[in-house]
Amino acid sequence: GASIHKEIKKYRTIKTLPPSVTLDGGDVLNTDEKIFVGISERTNMEAVNALAKFTKKPVFPVEVLFGLHLKTSVTYLGNNILVLDPSSLDTHPLREFKWVEISRPNRYAANCLAIGDTVLMSKGSNEVADKIHEEGFKTLSLDISEFEKADGGLTCLSIILKQI
Repeated sequence: GASIHKEIKKYRTIKTLPPSVTLDGGDVLNTDEKIFVGISERTNMEAVNALAKFTKKPVFPVEVLFGLHLKTSVTYLGNNILVLDPSSLDTHPLREFKWVEISRPNRYAANCLAIGDTVLMSKGSNEVADKIHEEGFKTLSLDISEFEKADGGLTCLSIILKQI
């Protein structure tokens, strides 16, 4: 933790949440106009209101029904498009988006990482990659199978800092 904080402080201000709040970064889905917070074993409902104090975007809860956290089951690609496994979370708060749906056996494909018009994906997700291509994105497959054994994915392995 401390070494990551030291590095991030070079680029961003770090804010501290109250002790009663639990918030896992994997439960925070940032879209163009809203932020969604997965309510999971790692993130509590208090996190929604706490995070709302630090952002100008509205923050909404999403119940995680299956999986480690929210971004295990959903990724925002841009252009109002989500890749998601609808069986793993309450999709009601996400109904305004266009969905690239995947099934639970392919759920690791939902934890992809969009950088511009390129989507980094777990190797072996060809069917999902085809659907993403149909939406105008390029894809790049990576072998992250060892991380998937521990429920890890591409968003877990990345910290993306956009220039501000």
